Amino acid sequence: MVRRSWVSPAGNKIADAGWTAASDRITVTVPECHRGGKGHVENLGPAGDRDSAATEAASGRLIDCYRFLDRWLESRPYLAGDDFTMADIPAGATLYRYYDMEIERPELKHLGDWYKRLSARPAYRAHVMVSYDELRA
Repeated sequence: MVRRSWVSPAGNKIADAGWTAASDRITVTVPECHRGGKGHVENLGPAGDRDSAATEAASGRLIDCYRFLDRWLESRPYLAGDDFTMADIPAGATLYRYYDMEIERPELKHLGDWYKRLSARPAYRAHVMVSYDELRA
């Protein structure tokens, strides 16, 4: 078991937490990207009903997390190493909409390469890359 302190992208220190693999560290990161008051769920309604400040804040947190993952993926093809693992599922599931939406986003080469590897997997295409048209306003 690896024991170390780790600072999340949001700046929260997780002191002396015990982990058995890199996938556990990444799994801690993903929920941080989607929490924090109003966020993407409350901003799916008509444009006039959206809270633009909350959307900006949620978007900023998400980009921070994707930058973290991009740096993490510099030295490995998948989150926990050379092979696809459970660690890739929760974080990777968010990428389809991120790359599918017509939004400005920073260039994150390693994240984009990882998304291409995930997109090549039949199960990812069948279960993640599905229509979400009913959610669009």
